[in-house]
Amino acid sequence: MHPRMNPSLQQVEETFGPPNVSSTELPDGFVWVDVAAVDLGPGWNHAVTTLSVKLAPTFPDTAPYPWYLPWGIGRSDGAAVDRLSGPIELDGRSLTQVSLNAPWSVDASLADRMLAVVRWLKNAGRPLDVAS
Repeated sequence: MHPRMNPSLQQVEETFGPPNVSSTELPDGFVWVDVAAVDLGPGWNHAVTTLSVKLAPTFPDTAPYPWYLPWGIGRSDGAAVDRLSGPIELDGRSLTQVSLNAPWSVDASLADRMLAVVRWLKNAGRPLDVAS
């Protein structure tokens, strides 16, 4: 694993807890980062799940994108969630892709970006507020 990734992975461990964070380097230099026990709150068919991202060998010069959840996750009321698609088959995994992206710089925090994805998912699980 490229040493430039280490500070970001350490920050993810500090944010989400070392037992919940794992990383797997692939032969091509890409690195899967998985954060288990992510609480999405009510509104999902699996309120606690794993959030994953596949970092390019050029990270942090290359933004962390896209994000992934296990295949089959969805809102408990069956409503479609914009920006979720799948199934995506990638590296032997069956996944739901979360297409959230924002401007990125090499000084940005992977842990903060992951927290932002979790916040978005928590809001996406809330029932729609439709004025009557």
